[in-house]
Formats: sequence, C-alpha cells, structure tokens
Amino acid sequence: KEMLDELFESDFQEAVNNAEYFCKSNALVINETAKHVIIEMVFQLGIGNVNKFKNMIKALQEQDYKTAGDEMVNSRWYKQTKERCQKLADVMRKSES
Repeated sequence: KEMLDELFESDFQEAVNNAEYFCKSNALVINETAKHVIIEMVFQLGIGNVNKFKNMIKALQEQDYKTAGDEMVNSRWYKQTKERCQKLADVMRKSES
C-alpha cells in the first residue's frame, strides 16, 4: 500500500506540474476550480491530449468557463468516459460562480 501511495503521489505531482505548464504555455489566467479540472484532465488524458482541446483552451483564455465545459463534452473523451467527463464539465461550467 505504501508503494502504491508513493506511486500515486508521484503521478499526481507530475499531473499538477504539467497542468501548471499547460496554463502558462496557453496564457491561461483561470480560477482555482478550473485549474483543478485541468489537473484532473491532465492526470487522466496526459498533457499532450489536453493540448488538443483547442476550443476549450480558447474559451479559457477568455475566462468563458461555460463554453470551456461545453467544449469538454464536445469531444471524443466524452464518448469514451461520459460520466467522468460530464462531471468535470459541470464543475468547469459552474466555476465562474
């Protein structure tokens, strides 16, 4: 269990670091809730795949969290893991409140 915990922590920290890089490289100034969604996306999909969400990135650059959530659902990812994607998209949409 200890080894698994360490492995998870290492993977999670890598996702956090990649999400921070993602935000900086795309000039995103977003709130903490949206950052947490991005971290979860990077953890699940990897930074390379999250970089493919061009319309979501554009919406986040404009701090349009509703459209960003819509763009998350408008993806192949949604078709693959519908429930998880829907939950994260809903969080993203509500993050501007």
